[in-house]
Amino acid sequence: MSDSHEISIVKQELEQMHAKTCLLMTQFIGGHQCPKIAHMIVSHLQWLVSHARNSGSPNSLAMYLQLLEHWQQATQLLLASKAARHKKNDAVILH
Repeated sequence: MSDSHEISIVKQELEQMHAKTCLLMTQFIGGHQCPKIAHMIVSHLQWLVSHARNSGSPNSLAMYLQLLEHWQQATQLLLASKAARHKKNDAVILH
């Protein structure tokens, strides 16, 4: 396989992952604000960060790192909120 063909495949994978991540963010913002989607966004962004590091793309790396930090915080807030709701529901059931 030629180098240009391999580069083309990697570029296509990158574009697909970027598009999937954007789609997940759009779904999340559009009302599907669940921890599972947020976690998927974080996983996709981790892949994009890794790729940007390996490809020597400092602008992309900085952007993906900022997004990753934001979505990690959002995921933690969602999980904490979900845990608090479950705890509250359990307390109501016991009384």
